[in-house]
Amino acid sequence: MYIGIIGVILGFIAIGLSIYFYKQQQTNNSLVEGDVEHIHNALLALQKEFTHYQVETSRIISQLEDKVDIQGKNQIINLNKLKKDLPFIIGKVVGQIEFAQDTIKRKK
Repeated sequence: MYIGIIGVILGFIAIGLSIYFYKQQQTNNSLVEGDVEHIHNALLALQKEFTHYQVETSRIISQLEDKVDIQGKNQIINLNKLKKDLPFIIGKVVGQIEFAQDTIKRKK
């Protein structure tokens, strides 16, 4: 008879502990779900921020490429202009040198 009473008491204790641990597990699950929700929102915000950064960086890179193309074209235009004007400039310099030679010869 004592064994039966001890068995019933142990059964109640086991049932009580099962209910207690079930409630603790429910509390822990709700806390973890809240943390997971916060992490999910943070990752979505980070993804938005990174996408915005990529778009901005891409836009800046394309603007810089355009500037480089324009400057390269301007340099080519200036080089072609210089090539076209080079014989005139050389003639001018040689003329000045010859004029200076004439002046030097007259002074002697």
